[in-house]
Amino acid sequence: MAKMFEAIKINNTLMNYVVQEHQLFRTWLIEEFCLAMRVNPPPINPAPLVPEFPELDKDSSSDNSSHADPQ
Repeated sequence: MAKMFEAIKINNTLMNYVVQEHQLFRTWLIEEFCLAMRVNPPPINPAPLVPEFPELDKDSSSDNSSHADPQ
């Protein structure tokens, strides 16, 4: 279970990076490229909020608990 949470956290970190990189590109496009080429900038498209992934509590483990079958 811990490996799954670690993989999701890595994926979330990558998603945060991609969103920040895209916003950096849009800023350059609007402030530099569009002004230099004298074209209209693209419409404003705010970045989506990517929530932080909660930390896994390593002290409590469900490995020793009984597993219920999903219904």
